[in-house]
Amino acid sequence: IMFISTIPDLKANALFYLLFYNLMFVVPLVLVFSFTYWGTTSAQWATLTNKNFGKIKMAMTLLFFGLAGLLFYSGIFY
Repeated sequence: IMFISTIPDLKANALFYLLFYNLMFVVPLVLVFSFTYWGTTSAQWATLTNKNFGKIKMAMTLLFFGLAGLLFYSGIFY
């Protein structure tokens, strides 16, 4: 990201990738740590994930198919 930001024509791409990284990795970590800090136990997390297992799997499937489509669209395989 730092290398891309040094190229004037690609600065907008660097900012997009930085924001995308934060959205996909940092924000969920902050949310989990915040809920845990405010009293959510590991048993409650386990119950929540077990109850919503199918929804979580479907969301992950859509996410990965979306990322695969983005790779194909951007021409990474050429």
